[in-house]
Amino acid sequence: MADDNIVPFKPDNDNKVISLRAHTTVAKRAPTLEEQNAAWVAYAEARTKADRTLRFEDGKAAALAYGHFIDLFVRQELGVNP
Repeated sequence: MADDNIVPFKPDNDNKVISLRAHTTVAKRAPTLEEQNAAWVAYAEARTKADRTLRFEDGKAAALAYGHFIDLFVRQELGVNP
């Protein structure tokens, strides 16, 4: 069963696609710990690459991944559903 709220997110040129929830379509349920952890790992990998390459595109990908992680974390901790 496909989740219509999942969009492909490609943080780098390594043909690695990470699924992230679209900012505009947020699930009504609280994100699971697994979803939060996956978002953290995606950010950590993107940030590591950005620090290594110092390329704008890599920094932008890391910033987007961090924003997604924060969105999940804040919703969980504050009980907020934007």
